[in-house]
Amino acid sequence: MNGLAGLAGTLVTLGAILAAGAGAYAAWRWRFERSRFLVCVLGIAAALAIVAARTTSYGSAAWLRLLPDAAAIVFFIALLRALARQDRSSRRVAAAAHQNAVTGLPNRSTFIAQMTPAMARCRRDGVPAAILAVAIDGLGDIEARRGPATAEDALRDLAAVLRDTARAGDLPGHLAPTVVAAMLPGTAAEAAQRLAERLRAQVAERLPHPSMDGSRMTVSIGIAAIDQGIGRATLDEAMDAAETALIRVMDAGGDGIRLAEPPPHRHAEAA
Repeated sequence: MNGLAGLAGTLVTLGAILAAGAGAYAAWRWRFERSRFLVCVLGIAAALAIVAARTTSYGSAAWLRLLPDAAAIVFFIALLRALARQDRSSRRVAAAAHQNAVTGLPNRSTFIAQMTPAMARCRRDGVPAAILAVAIDGLGDIEARRGPATAEDALRDLAAVLRDTARAGDLPGHLAPTVVAAMLPGTAAEAAQRLAERLRAQVAERLPHPSMDGSRMTVSIGIAAIDQGIGRATLDEAMDAAETALIRVMDAGGDGIRLAEPPPHRHAEAA
């Protein structure tokens, strides 16, 4: 029995030494974060206290051995909480690299990465696809008159309507910070236009204009239908076509939908 107790004590001592080393490394890593650094320093002190307690005879005051053990338990709980916070922070940073900070939708690079295999599947299966590019009419004026926070709220609300309008299998995202979009696999031009009309109607119905003058928010929508003239267009060509159609709607006064024209070289191929 005494042998087992001695072995346990030795293991605790070795564990405390390792914990002190780990605490020293963590303290160096978090040396610029005061609260975490202090936790690590306290942990090192607790671990060293355990070593001292295990190698010192206290005589009748042997209960003092429990103090560093209790301190170690408190330290390790605090360390686990600090690591959990660090993990949550790392996940937020990772998410920010892939999402638009305002809407939470995939940013352009992530959106393209999601659309690429979807486009490949559509080509493999011989089915059409479409891309919608959507922008709030007068967003620059909203920001100038009501402030950036109001403009961000409007963009966030538009993203929410887009999510609600999109069907299972549709891919929402961003083509630009203020341009939301959706890829519609297996969707021909007519169906894409119907979905765009539904999105436009939902925006007008659900979103009041930030000017609070009783009017409703409006959007401009450009559509690139990959089965209509664009044929086997690349993903970049389809995105450019949708954005060009969007710009033409906005130049015409907004609050409308436009189907993109096929690139000139596609016309030549069709001829």
